[in-house]
Amino acid sequence: MTPLASKLKKYREMTYSIIKIIGRPFYFLIAALASFVIAAISILLMNLSLLFDNLSPGYTLIERINLVINLLFGLFTNNTTAAILIIIITALLAGINISLAVFKLNNSEAAGYKGHSAGATGTIASVMASGCSSCGLSIIAAFGLSGVALLPLKGLEISLIGIALLVLSIYWTSKSVENCNECRTHG
Repeated sequence: MTPLASKLKKYREMTYSIIKIIGRPFYFLIAALASFVIAAISILLMNLSLLFDNLSPGYTLIERINLVINLLFGLFTNNTTAAILIIIITALLAGINISLAVFKLNNSEAAGYKGHSAGATGTIASVMASGCSSCGLSIIAAFGLSGVALLPLKGLEISLIGIALLVLSIYWTSKSVENCNECRTHG
């Protein structure tokens, strides 16, 4: 077998493992819930000042809940197509990553969890930079990265780096599942 064919076979096995794990109801539920929570956090972070303004005693609990629901559904009316795609892709990848990590933790006592820090970093970077770039840029500037405004894609690069980190984390986690005798999803 050629080196390329061998690598392709490995990638197919890792993809099969991911699909088989996410296909189990418990891990699908974890992925779905984590994806929803990450997407909701991304959307609500874009409207943080509005949320804080409505925490005042002048609003009823029903009005506050209604505001949150409206903000979540407002994703599709207040954002560009690129921002919506980044939020959805980040949420789905983070959900898959979290589900794989839970699978690995549940099925193996031993071994390294290489890749989870990349997944956490990728999720945080994508969530911080998702949506309006000025919101993400102001959060990033708070960490001392003020030159981000000079980037050619105006901060979109940070979301793309976050997505790349999530993909790497999923790759490392699925590879470690394939190499773990206790975790194998197929013979």
